[in-house]
Amino acid sequence: MFQEISMRIADKANVDWRIIYRAAKDLNKELMGRFTIRAFDWDHIFAEVARRFGGVSMDIEVGGVLMRHVRDFKPFDGSLELLRLIRDLGA
Repeated sequence: MFQEISMRIADKANVDWRIIYRAAKDLNKELMGRFTIRAFDWDHIFAEVARRFGGVSMDIEVGGVLMRHVRDFKPFDGSLELLRLIRDLGA
């Protein structure tokens, strides 16, 4: 799933997808070190990485990609709504 998103960004930024993926993991670690809720917001992480690579602007929705790859995935009740709330709050 993260590879697919990395590949989409890499295609627009004209770099290898592994560079995008590594940058996303690095940003995640940086945010974790700051103890911010953004460390769990992969939409934000990938959008920020895309921006850093030449100002690529993309609407990233990790949940949508996840649902395409994991058909029988059953998230915990309310978890998707909580993630949307966090995103909408800009946290």
